[in-house]
Amino acid sequence: MANEIREVHSYLKPSKVYIPLASTNSKYYDLFVEEGERVLKGEKIAERYGTERTPIFASVSGTVTGIEPLEYYSGIEVDHLVIDNDHKEEAVDFEPMQGAESARNIQLQLEKLGVRGLDSSGIYTRFDFSKPIKHVFVNAVFQNQAFLTTQNDLFFDAMKEVIDGINLLKKATMAEVTVLVDNDLHTEKYQNAGLNVVKVKPKKNTVWHYNAIRKVMGMEIPYDMMEIGVMFTSINSCKAVYDAVRLGEPVTETRLIVMGLELDEAMAVNVKIGTHVRDVLIFTKQNLDDPVFTGSVLNGFTMKSTEFAVYEHISSIGLVLEETDEHVCIKCGLCNDICPVGILPQNIMDAEIRMVEDRLYEYDLKKCIECGLCSYTCPSDINVLEWVRRAKRRVSRG
Repeated sequence: MANEIREVHSYLKPSKVYIPLASTNSKYYDLFVEEGERVLKGEKIAERYGTERTPIFASVSGTVTGIEPLEYYSGIEVDHLVIDNDHKEEAVDFEPMQGAESARNIQLQLEKLGVRGLDSSGIYTRFDFSKPIKHVFVNAVFQNQAFLTTQNDLFFDAMKEVIDGINLLKKATMAEVTVLVDNDLHTEKYQNAGLNVVKVKPKKNTVWHYNAIRKVMGMEIPYDMMEIGVMFTSINSCKAVYDAVRLGEPVTETRLIVMGLELDEAMAVNVKIGTHVRDVLIFTKQNLDDPVFTGSVLNGFTMKSTEFAVYEHISSIGLVLEETDEHVCIKCGLCNDICPVGILPQNIMDAEIRMVEDRLYEYDLKKCIECGLCSYTCPSDINVLEWVRRAKRRVSRG
């Protein structure tokens, strides 16, 4: 039975925060503060670099106590700056964007504050203004999770700011914008703001967002939509655009969905960036000894432990719902049948297991959107998606 989240909780006073200084794509950083130094909320404390340079900001005011390695969502360990929260919430003087609302000025403001989108799970794209954008799609339906639904009104408590953020993103990309809306919910508010709207009927364990975008564009959609000039983001990211441009504020908080073994324990919680997941699990009364995943039930990543912190690209965490043992593939073909992009997950998995690299090049692996339906439908409880991911990595290295 699906559980419906009916209210939002807040856990905004952690004793410490752990701010990641590196990431999967940016493994190096310059640190601008020292141990023992007091920092303010919104203060620029570091800058990571690698494939791109990203400013890093303190989410609380307090004292820097050192650097600690913690797990990142992809399974690697990276340095985290530890800040003792003084609970005073003293902030720097934020500077809203100055000058005309030109595309370049908005882009520069977002880059200055490190706002590149808050979404990472599934087919969401980052904000990348170095490439021409033809169409922006905004998900105004809460991110679909298996076994979980939400009352959408709870996630529209800043409707005016969200719409302004969408329009600012429209100016920044100079592209057409379409908002994906759950049936008739809030449709008129977006339409009254002059935005295109597509009504969808999201169901559990489907890729309704992919199908809606494919229908509007009239073509097959690759995993990296930016290849065809499509940017896909969420209303949460658009709210961050508003905060950055209008208020000059970086992302210091995020809204997290926490799912437990018992479905009635699922909660929506506002948390500070850098809050240790242990503290979140204690606040939501979850078991600290169970495996934890980040992202969607269907396509998320299972973490090695609870030794990690919440940051802006984690929108949901959950305790693994059920421990199951994988069985031998019976070659039933269900994963092939359910694949929304028409690749053959079972065949790809077989080739990857046997390490027959030549066969992998016969399949269009770039089409895979990592929706996780292949794993969900498998009667042998095999994580088919993980095998497909490994195959994609093998081909990309070749």
